[in-house]
Amino acid sequence: MWTQIALVIVLLPIFMLLIYFGWIPIFTLASTTAFVISVIGLVIYLTGFIFVLWARHTLDRYWGISRDNQVKLFDDHQLIQGGPYAFIRHPMYFGWLVAMVGLILVYPVWSVSLWLLLLLISFLNRAQKEEAILAERFGEIWTEYRKQTKFLIPFIY
Repeated sequence: MWTQIALVIVLLPIFMLLIYFGWIPIFTLASTTAFVISVIGLVIYLTGFIFVLWARHTLDRYWGISRDNQVKLFDDHQLIQGGPYAFIRHPMYFGWLVAMVGLILVYPVWSVSLWLLLLLISFLNRAQKEEAILAERFGEIWTEYRKQTKFLIPFIY
C-alpha cells in the first residue's frame, strides 16, 4: 500500500506537467479557419464513432471486452464476415482511429496526438494477437477471409 501511495505522490506531479504541456496547441489558426476545421473534425469524429457502432452491432453477441491481454472467443464463436467486416478485418479499431483524427482537428494539441499514437500502437498489437487466435480457431475459413479483406484501412491496408 505504501508503495502505491509513493507512486501516486511521485507520478501525480509528472502527470500534471504532461497534461499542462500536452495541451499546448500543435498549430494555431485564424478563428474562422479554426471553426471550420473544428466542424470538419467533429464530422470525422462522428463518422469514426458511427463506424465503431456499426462494427459493434455487426458482432452482436460475439463482441466482448477482455480485461487482460488474452483474446476472448466463445465456444460457439462464428467468424463474422458481413457488415464492415466484409472489407476490413478490424473495423472497430479503424473507427476509433478515424474518430481520434477528428478529435485532433477539434483539439489540435500534443496530448491528443500522443493519445492517437498510443492507440495506434495498441490496436496494431492487439489486432495481430486477434489474427493469430482467429487463424488457429478457423483455419482455412480464416485464410480465405484474410485474402479477401484488408487489415486495418479499408481498400488500402
